[in-house]
Amino acid sequence: MNGEPTETDDIKPHPGPGPRGAPVAGYPPIAGISAVSQTSYAAALTEGASLQDAVASATGAALQQFRAHMAAAELGNAEGIHQMRVALRRLRTVFVLFAPCCDRRTKDRFNKDIRKAAAPLGTSRDWDVFAIQTLPQAMKDGVGEDLLADLACAAQIGREKAHAAVRRLIQSRQLAVLVGDIEIRVADGTWRAADGEAAATPAVKRLPGLLDRLLRKVEKRAKGLSHLSPKELHPLRKSIKKLRYSAEDTAGLFKRKHVADFIKHCKKLQALLGDINDAATTARFIDDMGHAGKSQGARALLAWNEARSARAHDKLAAAWHKFHSADAFWQ
Repeated sequence: MNGEPTETDDIKPHPGPGPRGAPVAGYPPIAGISAVSQTSYAAALTEGASLQDAVASATGAALQQFRAHMAAAELGNAEGIHQMRVALRRLRTVFVLFAPCCDRRTKDRFNKDIRKAAAPLGTSRDWDVFAIQTLPQAMKDGVGEDLLADLACAAQIGREKAHAAVRRLIQSRQLAVLVGDIEIRVADGTWRAADGEAAATPAVKRLPGLLDRLLRKVEKRAKGLSHLSPKELHPLRKSIKKLRYSAEDTAGLFKRKHVADFIKHCKKLQALLGDINDAATTARFIDDMGHAGKSQGARALLAWNEARSARAHDKLAAAWHKFHSADAFWQ
């Protein structure tokens, strides 16, 4: 789910699903919402960086972010879980951006294993956002707290199950093996295709073509934007995220102001698409909640949910125009 404008923003601490400071009666406070330390994890590249430097710096930054939040995530901290998920997305994006330079079998294996590892983090993130962002915001907007009590209890059960899956992931041998394998492959250069370009090739020589490739995918997925369903918009959102992460990781090789302007437009578009995705996930959760999902509170939440999705849809065309009109800083 969404929870951005920036990938290191805290989820706003909230003691429970009632109005800020007041949990719903009889409902246990949400645990593990305390803020974790925030820092920037974008790769630090400087002029003259090689392809090897670029890949090593980007993977190193993502793995630093991943490790920095493991302890908090294992304790059920919502922001820690979010940051671990973002770190895996950033890690996977490295192998998407540099795919034409990668050994195909290695790239495909890493992408598959990273996606598998990210799955329980994604489920947990969805439940966290529903419980500590969506429900409180609906109450703030006038949906009665008493109407949402059953949904809040169901959400807490969903969160607890999802957090247990995250703990199993963190404690698994498979995760440690994956991280170690990536570090070894990147360090010794065996991530590259055997017949590909030399590791010492200047990154700035290859990046324009690589970034163009990601931009073309965004443009392809945005065709017919105003007629796309939330399900059809989801791939566009993922492609924009990959382009944004890639821009952040390669920013040091280009004019900072141009990069910052481009990223700003990515974030605005991404935030609207995130709101639409959150609304779709909320509707799915309610549909899966059985009795609670058929209550008066569920109907009230769905009405509120449809309205917020419509507001985001209304702003989408203008945000896309600004994004599409922005200068591609690498060209």
